[in-house]
Amino acid sequence: MANTVYVANDEMQEDVVDVSHVFRALWKKLPIILLVGLLCGALAFAYSYFLITPLYQTSFTVYVNNKTDTGEKNNGISNQDLNAARSLATTYAEIITGRTVLETAANNCGITYKYGTLKGMVNTNISNNTEIIRVNVKAKSPEMALSLANAVIETSTEQISSIIDGSSMSVVDKPYLPEGKASPSYLKFTLIGMVAGMVLVIIIVVIRAIVDDRILDESSIEDRLGVPVLGTIPNLAEASKNKDAYAGYRASTPKKGNG
Repeated sequence: MANTVYVANDEMQEDVVDVSHVFRALWKKLPIILLVGLLCGALAFAYSYFLITPLYQTSFTVYVNNKTDTGEKNNGISNQDLNAARSLATTYAEIITGRTVLETAANNCGITYKYGTLKGMVNTNISNNTEIIRVNVKAKSPEMALSLANAVIETSTEQISSIIDGSSMSVVDKPYLPEGKASPSYLKFTLIGMVAGMVLVIIIVVIRAIVDDRILDESSIEDRLGVPVLGTIPNLAEASKNKDAYAGYRASTPKKGNG
């Protein structure tokens, strides 16, 4: 049994969260928090490096025109033409990422993926209040990404001309051969793993510190209750046990005699 402690407290105090107690618990577990963070970061890096297939991305931009390009000179483009082109941009984007265009383009460049996979490889982004569409193409190799992008341009241009009368699409920026991986980001995965591991341990430590209502020593009483300690009663049984052990030691020690 531990020593019995008496305190000067006239009223029962309401249970509150001792912030200092929580911070002390976190400081005490800081090495474990850092160690778990490093371990989770290493696991996240290994996962992204060995288990996630790298992807390469290329892109191209196209200009939406509500007039067919006949090669002949005209009197220019009116505001009405520009507004019509902007309204057609969303339609063009849907056609570019549609099943017919993507499956035909993939077949033309020797890719045998299904439409669900192809749709995840090609996405469009319409510039704000403009008639320009940016198309991003991702693939497992730089050559595949470039080949699929060129096939999408050719197929979508033919498809749009056949579906929307009097409209055309012009390429502004051609696709390029990717020089580096677009994903995954090893640094991003590592940082997310480290933060997730550290946050998990911090949550566990905080919860344990909050629900732990034990009184460990006199300082815990003063910190939690805000009252001074009047005195302590020692554990007599423990003291008696120690005294008996010491007495046995004295009895077993030979006494010095005269001769």
